[in-house]
Amino acid sequence: MVSTEQKKIVKHALCALALMADLPEIRNSIAATSDGIRPWLVLLRLAIDDLMPATCASIRVLLTNASIRNAFIEHGGVRMLFAYVTTGQRDAKLEALRTIRTCLENIQNTGRVLKPLTSSMDTIVSFIRSLKTDSEIQRAALETIAQMARDRNTLAIMTDLGVTQEISRLLSVATDDEMCISICHALAACSYYGKNAFYFGDTNCVPVLAAFMRSRNEALRSAAVKAIHGLSFDPENAAQIWGANICKLLTSLAAGNEESTQKAATGTLTNIRKLEFIATYQYN
Repeated sequence: MVSTEQKKIVKHALCALALMADLPEIRNSIAATSDGIRPWLVLLRLAIDDLMPATCASIRVLLTNASIRNAFIEHGGVRMLFAYVTTGQRDAKLEALRTIRTCLENIQNTGRVLKPLTSSMDTIVSFIRSLKTDSEIQRAALETIAQMARDRNTLAIMTDLGVTQEISRLLSVATDDEMCISICHALAACSYYGKNAFYFGDTNCVPVLAAFMRSRNEALRSAAVKAIHGLSFDPENAAQIWGANICKLLTSLAAGNEESTQKAATGTLTNIRKLEFIATYQYN
């Protein structure tokens, strides 16, 4: 049994390590030790809920180091995090979701990591399905879904579980900017499979995203244009986007300095022009 005093000491040590590990030299030093990520894996196995926030916060910093990240994955770290998502208390679920998202965000082959964990997909989707889920966990789940959707097989499973319906529903009721940003991230990532883009367009997502693009919140505008870009590959959506009178906004964003936003805006305009070309060709 770990005493309260011992928990406090470990918690403070983890918080200090999280701050120190912001420096690449510290992360490299931890990666070079014989234990490496193992002490954090031990803490995850001990399942001490009071230590989960500090444990996960420090793990998220360490996961930016490729060597530590690979060791974390190889020794079952992601699997343990998914176990917390399924059975942990509220704060443990939240921190586990945030840490899974960070891990996936920093790897190329997400399918390799997620393939053994397909049974956990329904739990992730259930967080945005349930009306009882608090907003922080919903946002963390949406951001995690956005990373998981990078793997086509995982996206196919989540689509079968109704992820598009839940994202569309949340989009229609969300008012908080931070929540709207997370919804846009998930929508953009999920739109590149099957008929998902068509479904989002058919459920009136384009006008809502167009309204977000007029927001003064730069992060929301950026997230919205990436979601719009994902939808624009469907011809009917491209027509809706053109009709939403946001082409001037798209042109302005295409001339901006933020590369990913610039690419999304340019790609959307290209898809609209393709539609115009096809319409002109057919008419003539």
